[in-house]
Formats: sequence, structure tokens, C-alpha cells
Amino acid sequence: MKQRNLEIDRLRAFAIIMTVLVHIPGPFAIPKGILNTFHLPIGVDLFFAISGYLMTTILLRDMESNKSFGTMIKKFYIRRATRILPQAWFWLTVILIGSFTWTQVFSNSDIVIPQYFAAMGFIQNFAVGETPYHPLLHVFWSLSLEEQFYLIFPIILFFLRKKGVVIFGIAYLELMIIIQPAPNGFWPYRLDGMLCGALLAILYNSKWKERIEPKFLLNRPMLASIVSIISIVALLIIPGEIWMTSLFFPSQGIFAAIVLYFAIFNKGYSFPTPWGVKQILDWIGTRSYVLYLNHSVAYFIVWRLMPHIPFSNKYTTFVFLVASFFAMCLSAELTYRLIETPLRKLGRRIPIKETKGHLVAPNTTLQ
Repeated sequence: MKQRNLEIDRLRAFAIIMTVLVHIPGPFAIPKGILNTFHLPIGVDLFFAISGYLMTTILLRDMESNKSFGTMIKKFYIRRATRILPQAWFWLTVILIGSFTWTQVFSNSDIVIPQYFAAMGFIQNFAVGETPYHPLLHVFWSLSLEEQFYLIFPIILFFLRKKGVVIFGIAYLELMIIIQPAPNGFWPYRLDGMLCGALLAILYNSKWKERIEPKFLLNRPMLASIVSIISIVALLIIPGEIWMTSLFFPSQGIFAAIVLYFAIFNKGYSFPTPWGVKQILDWIGTRSYVLYLNHSVAYFIVWRLMPHIPFSNKYTTFVFLVASFFAMCLSAELTYRLIETPLRKLGRRIPIKETKGHLVAPNTTLQ
């Protein structure tokens, strides 16, 4: 079994930390001055790049083992479904039930239901703007984009091969710069981050792998830390500086891929961290998906319960943040152990019968 890349898990941790911080609601929110300097919403784009990279790596591995198109697709979709759907549908159910029983937190069901069905079918990126905005369901715009990408990209990769995907990815980024409308975080056709991650995976799984490896960082943790900090600061600042230009979205995907680049080798090039910090980041990274789903729910429940929490009158913001983080971490751990992990294991155990036919991937080496 291929060794898990813990450096990518730690990047997931950074991505979810940025996302959780930027979504702190109401009077507890991070000051606008900080948000104007550091573009924290870019944590989602880092998730996009990681997803594109990992998905493409998995698909290339199956293609190089000469699996038929049908076998590759079935295996990929079953594993994605058992990974993504159970947690998403569980938290959607929590929100739906809450909309009927606790409207002060979850809003009235008349507001929830239109977005609920869009989120359930992973088409919320198209529904945003057409249905009333709901803060507990807003995370599903990005999950919808990812699911749609998972649906179509394996087909594109199989038939266009690596070279075709490289041409497609570069053409898409150029087209985005030329014709993109005014920046809108919920733009329904965003592929930039996932395509940049996919292009990075193709480069890594080619003869260029040895040439692009940043070996000058090997066994130099101080230098690796400096380079990592520079790349993260660039990710947080530069795209925000070109907001309201056609370069905004492509720059997010490109800078997210640059940060990811140092992690894909899993050799300590990305964020060398002390022992205790590693364990914390590893835990956050492996639970990042459910933390993405549950953090807004935790915020709004705690917000409504604040009058009943001890010391909340005197230390309002501190108590709110501690209680919210505790709630989201506890629920993340429980659902990770009881829902996500068992069903992911089930997805790996489901037998995939080899599909017979002529559609078999040839050698995929990028010349």
C-alpha cells in the first residue's frame, strides 16, 4: 500500500484552519483589516488544488496498470462516493431536521429546502443566486464543483491522455483570463484550482519528476520553513491584491499549486514542524472534510446557546470560539470514526469486476 503523504494532510489542515477562521460569524468575526490583508477564503482553493492533484494521481495509477475504462471508472466513483456522500448527507440531514425543529439556529424550512435539494444533488454552485442564501449550506457550492469535476474529469483524462489534459488546462486558464466576468466567489464553472492540481500531478508522474524536485531543500529544515512561509504568504496576499481583475481566479489556483508543489514529494520540503505541532496538524488534516461540513453548524448552535454558557457575558468572544472549536472537533471525531472511516473501508472492499472491452489505457508517460 502506498505510504500516506502526511505533508499533504498538513496542507489540508492549513486550508481548513483558514476556512474556519474566515467563516467566524457576526460580532465574533475576524476584523476586516486582517481579511483585507490576508485572503483567507483561499483555503478553499488550496482544497481544490489538493483534490485535483490526488484525483489525477489515483487515475494515472489505474491507467498505468492498464485497467479498462469501465473498471477504472467504477473503482474511482465507488471510492469517491463512499468517501464524500455519507458525511455530506449526514450533515445535510442535521440541517434539514433543524430547520423544522430549531428555526432560530437553522432558519425556516422554507428557506432551507430549496438549497437542501441543490446541495443533496451537488448542483448548489448553479443554485447560488437563484435561491435564498443560507449560511449553513454555503459550503456545498465548493463540494458541488468538486463532485462535478470528479464526474467528468476521469473521462477527459482517459480519452485526452496527459498531453491533452495539459493543453486543456492551459487553454482553460487562458480563456478564464480573457472572458471571465467580474469576480464572484460562487462562479459556477470554476475549475482553476482543481486543474492546477491536476497539471501538477501530471508533471509529477512524468519523466520530469526528478528534474522538478526541490532537492536543495533536502535535510535543510530551516530553509524549507522559509520557502514554505514565503509560498503561503504569497498565497494569502497576492491574489487578494488583484481582486476585481481577470487574473484573480487563475492566480488562486496557481499559487495554491505552488504551495502544494513542496508537499507532493513527502520529503520534508513543506513546513517542517515540531513533533507536537505535527500531531495536531495530522489530526486536523485527516478530519478536514468533516470540519469543512460542520464548522458553520457548530458556530450557529453555540451562538444561540451563548446566554446559557458560563462566563459568556464577561469573556464573550473567547468563550464563543472555545465552545465552537470544541463542538466542531468533538462532532468531527465522532462522525469521522462512526461514519467516514467505516464507509471508506467498505468502499475499498467492494469488489470491482474487470470490464472487458477495447477501451484500455495505453502507456501514459508524458513525453
